[in-house]
Amino acid sequence: MEGLASLVALSGHRFLEDNVSILSATEFSRERLLGHNQVSDAHLLALAIRQGHVLATFDLGLRELIAEERNKEWVLLIPRKA
Repeated sequence: MEGLASLVALSGHRFLEDNVSILSATEFSRERLLGHNQVSDAHLLALAIRQGHVLATFDLGLRELIAEERNKEWVLLIPRKA
């Protein structure tokens, strides 16, 4: 929790209101959801796109959920250190 607290304390931190229904979101492709583990990813993706933020992730497969090619810019892949 200390790590989260330190991130929230940063001057650029913003809380994003969760105003996206996973049932009506169009930012991700339902056909590309392969399992229950991706539901949270898809929800966070839709939330970021709708509110004009980039979603940073370590997950290589998250970009594959995006419904439209033009929306791939909304995902930032964080490289893992070797």
